[in-house]
Parts: sequence; structure tokens; C-alpha cells
Amino acid sequence: MKEKVSLGKRIAVGLMLFKDAVTLSKLPRTSYYGGSFRNFRGGVISIESDPYGSLIGWAYFAVDKVAQRVAGFEPELYRLGRNGSVEQIDDSELLALLFRANSTMTRSDFFYIIGGLIRVFGRAPVYLDRPRPNAKPTAIWPLRPDLLRRETNAKGELTGYSYKVGSESMDMAIRDVINIRRPSLANHAEGSSPLFSASLEIDADLQSAVWNKFILENGAEPSGVLTTEQEIDDDSFERVRVQWESRYQGASNAGKTAILEKGLKYEKISQTQKELDFIESRKFNRDTILTLLGVPTSLINDTANRANAETAERTFNKETIEPTLRLIVDQLNEFLVPEYDSNMWLDFAPVVSDDAETARLEDTAGINNWYTPNEVRARRNLAPLEGGDYIYRSIAEVPTIGNDIPQDVEPVEPGTAGHAQIGKKVIAYKVKEGSGFLSLKDRRIKSNILARTYRKRAYTELLGEKVLVKVRAAMEDGRIKVKVKADKADDEVEGNGGLPDNVAAERKAYLKKLPNRQVGFKRMSRKFFTGLEDEVMKNLDSAGEPKGFSGLEEKAFEEKAKSYIDKIVFDATKAISVLVKMSRPYYKASATDGAKDIATFMGVSYEDIHETPAAIKYVENKPVKFANEVLDTTMADLRKNLAEGLAAGEGLGEIGDRIAKTFDMARGFRTEAIARTEVGSALNFGRHTEMSEQGVEKKQWICIFSNSRDDHMEADQQIVDVKDQFSVGGESADYPQDFGLSPANSVNCQCSVSPVFDRS
Repeated sequence: MKEKVSLGKRIAVGLMLFKDAVTLSKLPRTSYYGGSFRNFRGGVISIESDPYGSLIGWAYFAVDKVAQRVAGFEPELYRLGRNGSVEQIDDSELLALLFRANSTMTRSDFFYIIGGLIRVFGRAPVYLDRPRPNAKPTAIWPLRPDLLRRETNAKGELTGYSYKVGSESMDMAIRDVINIRRPSLANHAEGSSPLFSASLEIDADLQSAVWNKFILENGAEPSGVLTTEQEIDDDSFERVRVQWESRYQGASNAGKTAILEKGLKYEKISQTQKELDFIESRKFNRDTILTLLGVPTSLINDTANRANAETAERTFNKETIEPTLRLIVDQLNEFLVPEYDSNMWLDFAPVVSDDAETARLEDTAGINNWYTPNEVRARRNLAPLEGGDYIYRSIAEVPTIGNDIPQDVEPVEPGTAGHAQIGKKVIAYKVKEGSGFLSLKDRRIKSNILARTYRKRAYTELLGEKVLVKVRAAMEDGRIKVKVKADKADDEVEGNGGLPDNVAAERKAYLKKLPNRQVGFKRMSRKFFTGLEDEVMKNLDSAGEPKGFSGLEEKAFEEKAKSYIDKIVFDATKAISVLVKMSRPYYKASATDGAKDIATFMGVSYEDIHETPAAIKYVENKPVKFANEVLDTTMADLRKNLAEGLAAGEGLGEIGDRIAKTFDMARGFRTEAIARTEVGSALNFGRHTEMSEQGVEKKQWICIFSNSRDDHMEADQQIVDVKDQFSVGGESADYPQDFGLSPANSVNCQCSVSPVFDRS
């Protein structure tokens, strides 16, 4: 792999690489046609016959026609809800990205180039420009396929890409390039170029145009000769030549009568355009070029009637534009959309519509049968009417036997728009909310999203089943014991679990509010990990490409690897100080929330706990313990991953990917676990401290049976004096997630501490 380009240089180089580099006029010609027509008989074809390089004449017309239509791409974004419904999203970060692709291109610019490149190269790679590795893209750039090179290892496996313009080169990770293409049967990684398939006809048409140009200029070959039986000296020959060319050569002198002298005779030797069937030949080339590039010839036929013109438009949209858009959107759905939300799906507004008469007949037949009035109005881009979301039927059509209401519909409320009735017979219905009804389009989108997420969901379900099997087996052989008091009914284990109603209700309220209380801590943790990743990436740039690791003995390799990794994984002292400062306010706020929960539960005024010795010690020391543990774990994971990368002989790009993945994991499930653990600890500290301040005599440990560990289920409803400690898993604690508990007894714990009330 080549030298990693720093962020600043990458932006600077990126602007140079993309500025004007993607314009179609700069595409090289000899790579796609049988020969080059830049030089003809030693001369250069003028701009009037070669205005767009290789894309001239009908080839340019066809490519431009397709590109313009693709540029009209109107994205529609949908999301699959938890209840199985499909909703359209009007405001999204992804839609904003597509609206303005990058700093120099609007949506139309971007998709015009994509559509053109697919016609020319058969593929249009797209670069996802990220502010940092594995972050969401903030810009997307179309790439010149001829400047993009696949990088492979010794096994031929793809390892990345390099993009080179002149002497400047830029490395790209696999996930940063979307390879939109019409797959080639010969090489599935490359594209099948429609323009290449028409190269013979383009060559022939270009030759014909050039021939015609020089015919008009009398410059291709003589149309005839001047003959005489007399001898002509050099001076006379030159005089006759100059006079003849000045009087009769060129298109402006066409049709003039020639006057000959000194026995000169004119003999015609050239063939006529009729003899060469010139016009018909050019029409044949034109039609073949347009057909191969997917443009109906009837689109350029001025004599076509309206019906033929509409048919040509529909054919063009149906057979060329829609498949091209589907090709583009499918790639974006697979490799771009999931970066924002795997439950979202990108689609586009229909490009093929029924002709006017067919649409009118469809609306007329469908209204109040399978269309509501507002659905018909929506098809005509008209505003909805009040009461127009219902299907109305004649009173005479109301059934007179039975009172059944169709499944998935409900009667319209009396007095509301759309209501009418005879006696008890309601004659207007609407689809029930949450009925599960989906339109054909919504069903297609839903099935696509489910197909994309199937493996992930199947894996999660399988994992859950395996855990459940292990739990059941452990319960059967006695390794897990569910403690149920004698006065508990069997159904109370999943109900109140033998707790008084008020305690059970407070416990449920505690669990319900818990996720919202964790949001701020998660956001803070992710921000910290992102800043930490940026620092590590800067150190990686400074450390440079790892060299000289292959062939070393184990001990020499370990020493060299440690030296290299030490340059990247810096001293965490400063980072610990930063995390302590960032997290301390969240501990204080969560402790306050816990204390207020207890005061509210007891029906007393809240006693400020933050001036107590216990609170001062907790808010001072707990963030320090947390920061040290987080940094130790993160840096240990990072060192392990870097060492594995060096042992595998990876270059700078792959090492950077390992760093990014490490911090992605930290920002993902680790952040979830951190927030759950630390916020729970602070809440329970606040609850316990408030009970002490309020003079509560006894406290009890309460766990959640659906998500807890053996020792905690064993400790459930253990009652001790407030000043005493619980015994859980061989450790002592004032409350769940106590400061002194080991990670095995505190991480991800959702247990809570509550006061004990007299049950008499």
C-alpha cells in the first residue's frame, strides 16, 4: 500500500483530483475505440467536427440524453417501523447528502456524471469522503474509472483502491468506494460499456463525417482532372493551379461555371454520394449507435405523431432510464444507506407513467372501488380534500343481512367527514391504524429491508436461543436458582415477584426512566472516544508506514512492534484527566436523580445529598476509577489489534482500519455497557444516600429476573439495615453497582436498592 495521505492533504489532493477530471470531454478515446481519430492525414480534426473528444455526434447525443434523464433522479427515503409499517422520510442526513453531493456538485451534477459514466465505461465508482475513518460520509464524489486501480494481495483478493491523476495518488479503503456498474460477463469487477459495443459504428460514422467535410473543402481527393495534349511549363502549371483553386475550390464556389484555356479539358473521376449510398449509410450508423446506447431513434424523428412520440418516451424511460436508476439505487442501498440506518430504504419517483387516456380510465374505474378520492387527487398532484380518505358507496349497496365489518377496517365515527348511515348500517369505512395493511410498493420496500437485515436478525435470534437454552439447562441442574418466597404465587415471579404493589410500581418506573438517564452519558462517552481516535490517528500518521517487520525472529519482532505501537498508543494520563472532567457532572446529576426518586417514593421533601461526606467522596473518586478502567481496557484492545496487524504484514491503510474498528466497538456496545453501569451506579448511590438522610432503617436488593446473573437473583429481596452491607456473589456492597464491587458484579447490572416498608 502507498503512503497514507493525511486528512489535510487528502482534502487538497481530492479537490485537484476531481476538479474537471470527471468531465466527459476529457475521456481518453483510444481505450474504447478501435483507433484514434485525432490525427487524420497528418492534420488535426477541427473543433467543428470533433467538439467532445471521443463523444462526438450521435454517441454524444445518446450519452447526454441518458445522463440528463438520470440527473433528474428524485430520491425517496423510507423507514421500516417496529410495527412493520413503512413510512416515507422527508428530512434526513442522507437526503441532505444526496441533495448536495460535495462542495462542487449538486444532486443533478452528481447523477448526470454517474449516468454518463455508466454509458461510457459501464461503471461509475463513487468515493465516500469521511471526516475520519469509519465515520459517516460527509461528501460523495464520482470517480473516473480509468484512473481508479484495484489493489490486490498475492491471492488476488481486493485490499483497496488507488486513484491517480498525474503524479498525485490517493489510497482508498474498500468500504470507501461504491462500484456502481453494469457487470461484465468477462470480468465481474469491471463494467460492460455500451459505448464500446457501438465503437465500430462510431468509427464508421466519424470516418463518414470526416470524408464529407473534406469533400466539401475539396481536400480529401480530386473530384476530377484537367488534361491537355500540349506541354505546360512550370510557370504556366503553377498559374493554372492557383487560378483554378481560387475560382472553383471550396463550398462557397460550388456551382460556378469553369472556363478553360489552352486546350484544357475537365474529366470527372470521383464517385457521387449517391453512388456511395452515403446518406443511407450514415442513417444506419446513427440508428445502430442510438440503439446500442439505449435511445429510441423515434426520439429524434420530427415526423413522428404524438402517439409514437409518447411510446418512444415510455420505451426510453422503461428500458433505459429506470434500469439505470435501479442499478444506481441498488448499490446505494447496499453500501451507503446502512451507514445511516439499516432499516431505511432508498427509492426513486416513478419515471414511467401511464399515458393520459389510460390514467384517466384507471382513475375513473378505481375511485370509490380501490382508490379513495384523495388517492386519485394525489396521482394528479392535487391537494387532498377533507373526508377524501374514505371509499364511498351507494346506500343501496349497504348489506342488509348481518352486522359484520370487513377485516382491517373500522366504521367512520358519526358526525365526522365520510360518515353516512341507515339506522345502524355504516356505509363509509377507513383502514384501521396498525392493521398491517401495506401497499404493493410498501410491501416491496419492507421485503427489501428485511432481506438486507435477515442475517443480522437471524444471528441475534440464534444467539438469544443459545443463551436461553443454557439458562434453562443451568436452572434444571441447579446452577441457577430462582429465589421465590413461600408466599409468592407462581405467576408472581414475572409479576410483582412478591413485592408490595408500591415497591413493584416504583421499580417499574425506575427501569422505564433508566434509558433516558443513560443518553447523556452515552453521548459524552462517544464524544470522548472520537477525540481519542483522532489523537491516535495523528500519531499513526507520524509513525508512518510499518517497515522491516517481515522475517524477524519472535523476540526481535516483539521489540520492534512494541516500539512502533508505543508511538501510536500514547500516555493516557492526559486522557484520563479529560474523561474525569467530562464524566463528573453526569455522576452528580444521576446521584441527584436517584435521591429525588427515593424522596418522591417516600412522599417526603428531597434532602440535598451532595454535601455529605459519602457524596463528596463518591463524586471525587468514582469518575477517576471509571476513567482508569476505560482507558486501560481501550488501550489494551488497541495494542492487541495493532500487534495482530503487524504480525499479518499489514500496511498503513489496514492498520488505520484496525484503529477505526477498535474505536467503533468502543462507541458501540461498550458505550452502552458503560452508560448502563455508571449511570446505574450513580442512581443507586443517590438512592442509598437519600435513604440514610431520611432515616430509613432497612433496605432491600431488587433484581430483574429477565436480565440478571445468578448471584444477583440469589440476592433478590435480601433485606439488611441501611448501615449494613448486602452480601452478593461473595462480595459486600452498600447498594447495587457499589463503588467497591468487582466488574463481574457491577458491569451491566440493572438491580436497584429500595427502602423496606412495614408489610403488616
